[in-house]
Amino acid sequence: QLRCLSITQTAQVLKGGLPTRIRYAALQDAYGTSLPPEALDAWRKLGGGNESAFVKALLWAFDVPKTAYRCGETRLFFRAGQLSMLDRILDASKTWAKGSQSGDAQSSAEQAWVVKRFKLYYVRLLWRRCY
Repeated sequence: QLRCLSITQTAQVLKGGLPTRIRYAALQDAYGTSLPPEALDAWRKLGGGNESAFVKALLWAFDVPKTAYRCGETRLFFRAGQLSMLDRILDASKTWAKGSQSGDAQSSAEQAWVVKRFKLYYVRLLWRRCY
């Protein structure tokens, strides 16, 4: 019964120090609306709308260290205390919304840098698939 309910796998994940689990779909829903349209276009065209690739590209674009998380088949696992990385991403997107209204140059430069890295993730992904 424990095996059927995946309790043993859950215990291994918790033992490994990854207590926080979030579905890719939930992250894509939460952060998909906060990214600029050109980043979402890259996700749809180059990434094919894959939710896990979206989350991986988002984390890579915002320089979230790979030691802070692990990727599963349907969920993203964060180490204890590292969930604040998602708050940093959401705060940046709120700053971009305010900055675009006020014409803040630093905010638009950061946004352009993240969009560039987001697109670059998909180009690298496609390049790796070719070989």
